[in-house]
Amino acid sequence: MKPIEADRHELGSVLKDKVFDVVLDVTAYTKTDVTDLLDEATRTLPAIAEPIALEEPMTALCGHLFYVTGTGKRMRYVAQDPFANGSLIRIAADGCSYEIIAEQPIKPTSELPSHLLMHNYLRAKGRNNRVVLHTHPTDIIGMTHCKKFLDSAHITRTL
Repeated sequence: MKPIEADRHELGSVLKDKVFDVVLDVTAYTKTDVTDLLDEATRTLPAIAEPIALEEPMTALCGHLFYVTGTGKRMRYVAQDPFANGSLIRIAADGCSYEIIAEQPIKPTSELPSHLLMHNYLRAKGRNNRVVLHTHPTDIIGMTHCKKFLDSAHITRTL
């Protein structure tokens, strides 16, 4: 494994032409990190699409901004063209919905609810974690397509 290290504020073409067997999906932006990168005009942009309801309130994330990759978009293209591959979203003041505020109404990844749930849980516990990490290991994903590995005891023993 060869990790890629880069300053998130200056990614440039670090991910250009990279192919990944395993993706470590790291969300390393807190509300302050994102807002520090944006000027006031950007932070207060109007929504470019109707608000999208969340399945449960994210009350610890009210007003937070997140850059979210789009459904079917590849992380390796984000550095080349961030807003062709994702959107900037803002969690509503009541935490019950989010709105896309820039730049195109690209549908967020299907993993958005789980990412927000992790952030919300940690923030509600008073933890200001800066990273939420999960992986997409190819072999384990493949195993989940075999019926015997759908039994949690079997896959746990195997791993």
